[in-house]
Amino acid sequence: MPPTSPDHDLRLTGLHAQVKLPPGFLWGVSTAAHQVEGGNDNNQWAAWEAAGRVKSQHSCGNACDWWERAECDFDLARDLGLNSMRLSVEWSRIEPRQNVWDKAAIQRYRSVAYGHLLHFTTLPTLTGSSTKVHFLTLTPPDCLSVSPGA
Repeated sequence: MPPTSPDHDLRLTGLHAQVKLPPGFLWGVSTAAHQVEGGNDNNQWAAWEAAGRVKSQHSCGNACDWWERAECDFDLARDLGLNSMRLSVEWSRIEPRQNVWDKAAIQRYRSVAYGHLLHFTTLPTLTGSSTKVHFLTLTPPDCLSVSPGA
C-alpha cells in the first residue's frame, strides 16, 4: 500500500505502467452530499427529481447511505492509499427551514470532520472556491431556492 503521508512519494502501479507522484501530492476522492448521503428530500436537487426533471426518472433516495456510513468510506479510501478526500455539506440538513438549525445534523457533520482528521493528512476547510484542492461545499436548503418549475 502506498504511504499516506504527504512527505512521501505515492507510487501508483497499473497493469502496464508505474507513475511516481511528487512528494506532497494529494491523491484523493470527493463526495457530493445529495448524491451520497441519502434520505434528504429538502433541497433543490430532490425537488428537481420529484418534478420529473431527471430523464431516467431516478432519484437519489437512500443513495449509498453515506450519512450513516461515512467513516467506512474513510477507511476504504485510506486503505487504497489515498491521502485526501473532498467533502460536501448538505445545507438543508443543518438548516432544514429558514433560521431553524438541526443540532443533530451539525453534530453529525462535526463527527464526519473529526473522522476525516483521523484518516487523512489534509485538514477540512470551508471555502467557496473550487480551485482549492480540499474543501467542503454547501447546497442551500429548499427554503432558499427557486422552485424547480420557475
